[in-house]
Amino acid sequence: MAMISGAVASAHAAPVTTTIVGFDLATLQARGISPSVAQYFRSAPRFSEGARVVDLSVNGERIGLTDVRFDHDGELCFTRSLLERAGLRMPASVVDKSAAPEQACHDLRADYPKAIITLRPGNEEVSLVVPTDALRDPQRSTGSYARGGTAALLNYDIQAINSHSREDTGRYLSASTEVGFNVGDWIARSRQLYVSNDERSTAEHLYAYAQRDFVSLASTFQIGQISGNNPVFGGVQLTGAQLFPDGIESTVANSGVVVEGQALSQSRVEVRQSGALIYTTVVPEGPFFLTNLPLLNGTSDLQVTVIETRGGQRSFVVPAATFRGAVPVKSGYTASLGKVRDVERRGGGEPLLAMGSGTWAVGKGSALSAGVQGTDDYTSLGLALDSSFSERFSVGVRNNLSRDHAKKVQGARNSISVSAGLPANLQMALSATTQTPGYRDVLDTVNPDVIAVQNARFKNQYTAGFSWADPQLGGWSIGYTRGAHFNSRTSQHVYGAWNKSFQHANVGVTVESQVGQSSRAGDRERDDDGLGIRLQVSVPLGGGT
Repeated sequence: MAMISGAVASAHAAPVTTTIVGFDLATLQARGISPSVAQYFRSAPRFSEGARVVDLSVNGERIGLTDVRFDHDGELCFTRSLLERAGLRMPASVVDKSAAPEQACHDLRADYPKAIITLRPGNEEVSLVVPTDALRDPQRSTGSYARGGTAALLNYDIQAINSHSREDTGRYLSASTEVGFNVGDWIARSRQLYVSNDERSTAEHLYAYAQRDFVSLASTFQIGQISGNNPVFGGVQLTGAQLFPDGIESTVANSGVVVEGQALSQSRVEVRQSGALIYTTVVPEGPFFLTNLPLLNGTSDLQVTVIETRGGQRSFVVPAATFRGAVPVKSGYTASLGKVRDVERRGGGEPLLAMGSGTWAVGKGSALSAGVQGTDDYTSLGLALDSSFSERFSVGVRNNLSRDHAKKVQGARNSISVSAGLPANLQMALSATTQTPGYRDVLDTVNPDVIAVQNARFKNQYTAGFSWADPQLGGWSIGYTRGAHFNSRTSQHVYGAWNKSFQHANVGVTVESQVGQSSRAGDRERDDDGLGIRLQVSVPLGGGT
């Protein structure tokens, strides 16, 4: 019997050259093999008829193991499930119109004659090369998801520090845990944070919710203690339910948001969002960079507090306008309904809040979002436009209007953010946010301490950030934040850094300034002022790597 090794069968519109293989029919019969096999394999090796599991790839991207079916000629049958798995559009016609819809073989080559289907029976592989217009919108693709099953989850991050010196002794412990399980198409998650030091111990419960995806709606449903997920409003902690476009995750980790600062001594850094403590850590004296923060949402500012072991404390705000571009926004509709959670335990009200918004693609690189939210005594409208004119330039604009019916005040908040890649490898990020005296967000209306709300509310916030890197001169970065409040207080935060690697050392310089002013008293608030300059030289010892 003649054999062929490593043959490949390709099916496409253009004719292909086939190799005719001859078989010894007498030998086949002597070994109990039907002579019909010779006719089946005489042109080239092919898959046998029926269902198989193959390793699928589309346009060079590996999709993974996939259930497929081959017809009596060994040709690939493009069933509905295969098209969805491969992320391909549904062809207009089918090969066998009498077959059931789920079993029908769709005629892909009729709609896309340039498509190339490569079958490798010896390796159990199928490779598809299709025109780009045959690919579905990635947002709606359902190709690479696993369903069903049961699993348990435990993530933890524990830090414990004991420090001793002639002056004092310190102890610090923090534990962040996330527990959960998966059952079928549902997942359940709970996250909590415990912090203990010499002065006190606190436990924070961030959320506990159940969630599942609905493929037909391209949406995710959550129920429990959730963070309101809305592209035009600040995040609110709710006890309720929400539906949002698939792809916007409740915990926006690895979002690209970076918090930079400098500790004048060993310090504890706390990061809060929407009133909830989302991250805490201890940093040594010198500069610190916090990344992969588990954000609750992409629309609320971060409040960063640096608490020194010597008793000093400094705080600054990272406006949401500076990191909104790092949080993904998907086209679709978002709806939330639930009671506002008093996560800071201030004794405030917990009214029922309803939120709804829609996001639509505008042109090739822009998205328009609009929404409304309200309680019995509060209403707010929002509008947002995010545009990416190129990979190096993007702009985001937002406008919010609010009315507090109980206090009979109304106002507006506006913000704009710009990020750009400039010539000479210079990166720039700018943002500006302003609001009128009557503007309130929903958390302002439920805070029982009216004076604290008035003192904390800002009139405007401005940020600017620049970074530049050169092989000869090293890397440079500088950031500036300025805020003015309605009580005439202003605050500024400046951070700069330079570092360069030399042949036998790495040298870095960081500068940070924190300034708070009061025009009424005419003096700076010294408790909040701070200036730190640090030179760090690292010299590797030994020649090992």
